Amino acid sequence: MLFLIDPSSFQSTWKGRAQYLLFLGFFLLELFTARKKLLKNKFGLIKRKRTLAIGAAMAAPTIYVISVSMFGLSHAVIEIGELFGAGQYGEWFLKDSWPLSLEYLILTGLFTVSIKLVYKIKGLKQFLASLFFLGATGTFYMIDTFYPYGTFTALQSFVPFTASSATLVLDWMGYGTRLFAGPYGAVHMLVGGPTGGAHWYLYWPCAGVHNLFIYTLMVPFLLQGFSFRPQREVIYASVSRKLRFAAKNNRLLPFLEHRLLRTAITVAESSFINIIRTIPIFLITVIGAVGIFTMNVFRIVTISVIGSKIGSESAHLFHNYRGELYFVVWVIIYLIILLTLNRRIRT
Repeated sequence: MLFLIDPSSFQSTWKGRAQYLLFLGFFLLELFTARKKLLKNKFGLIKRKRTLAIGAAMAAPTIYVISVSMFGLSHAVIEIGELFGAGQYGEWFLKDSWPLSLEYLILTGLFTVSIKLVYKIKGLKQFLASLFFLGATGTFYMIDTFYPYGTFTALQSFVPFTASSATLVLDWMGYGTRLFAGPYGAVHMLVGGPTGGAHWYLYWPCAGVHNLFIYTLMVPFLLQGFSFRPQREVIYASVSRKLRFAAKNNRLLPFLEHRLLRTAITVAESSFINIIRTIPIFLITVIGAVGIFTMNVFRIVTISVIGSKIGSESAHLFHNYRGELYFVVWVIIYLIILLTLNRRIRT
């Protein structure tokens, strides 16, 4: 319905609706990996009393979209934004950024309720990654609505490191680049080149800081559908989860007679085992985060080259309509690699 009403909004990757398509991709991936578990909960087993609630929850997103777009609910949304001070940095943040940010959060809540009603809590766990991605996107959009231009210092503090890395690449490419401190922690970048130069301020959306956080926090949810069982079975066989090591050690036997010491040894062994078990997921998360950071650097480099050769307006258009594709491409490639490895490991 959103696409029929405003198809152009799906072309924008920052403060647009293109992220809905990525959410749909994550949702389908989770649906594919959990299809065997979800098939056990057939629609025929749903009690009649919940049927009406499920139908209302599933229809609610469409009703909300139609109400905002055609029946004047948008005026109420803007009035609520005024009460919260969404327009303190300009009219665009009140009439465009605020409604879109709120839309993401409302749809996240409605989708969550729908899935919970159909599959309950166990089924809801299968879609944590896609729901988290949708909610986190809306949250970062909302943060930028109320704290734009780098005023949210917690995220802006990550920009200098990304900008410095991009500067090294630009210098290697022959573009003389200088970085200066701007207001509210912004990074003022000056880029020179053989065909001209450009300058602008870098804020955390430009540096893709939000993508780094979204991926890092989302990947444990996304990997729950992956088995990687052979590695885990090796770990389980090598390191027991109970007092096997302590029980076989004659020196520790006297200590096991004391309840407090036995509990302490059990906790120590369990902690060590849990740390060992997280190694595969930890490595996957770190490698993916490094890839996201690399894509963020390349995005700044691309924006700088476009701004230097063509102009700041073209660089701004790339930032809004194409910049997020770096994140999307890397996530898709990395997921394909993980799916391939998971299939080969199972074989």
